[in-house]
Amino acid sequence: MRKIYLLRHGQTDMNIQHCLQGRTDTILNNTGRNQAKIAREFLESHNIRPDKIYVSPLKRTRETAEIATGKTVSEMTIAEPLIEMSFGEYEGIPMENLPEGVMDKFFHDPVNYQAPGDGENVMDVIHRTGAFLKQIAEEAPADHDDTVLFVSHGAAIHGMIVALTKMNPEDFWTFDVLNCSVTQLFYDEGRYETLFDGYDN
Repeated sequence: MRKIYLLRHGQTDMNIQHCLQGRTDTILNNTGRNQAKIAREFLESHNIRPDKIYVSPLKRTRETAEIATGKTVSEMTIAEPLIEMSFGEYEGIPMENLPEGVMDKFFHDPVNYQAPGDGENVMDVIHRTGAFLKQIAEEAPADHDDTVLFVSHGAAIHGMIVALTKMNPEDFWTFDVLNCSVTQLFYDEGRYETLFDGYDN
């Protein structure tokens, strides 16, 4: 049976500035790099050694993946479906400076959050990431035993978990996916388990 793990990228400066990063191609800060090193220690101590690694194309995920696994990006598969949710014109702006009510709607009524311009909404993310998860989970024979690691982003990982568990999309933000958290997905059982809590901002 295919074992599936999710790893969120480490901290960036935009994380601590409480900005919506989205597709903005930020890099890890020193704290984020250290978080990725600790995530590597966790993976190694739990004998989680991925045979295949799928990583978002953004720099912060690629760097996290390299540090946490000891492999180079050339040994991984860059997967566009793992990219972060697009926030359109809201990207890079501190949340406190966004139009009134936007963040309240986003976090407390996510299904009715309307993305600006060409940005995505929550259902877009659930469908995009869920379809990719299904593809990867089901592409191997049932008796195939390997370990797959997805290295992605906060909203994208929320999307995969909601898709897997068939959770109500209104509950999109009711669980934590912190920087460098490690989550195991039990695809055939439709459930997930957080193995390493990761770090808050």
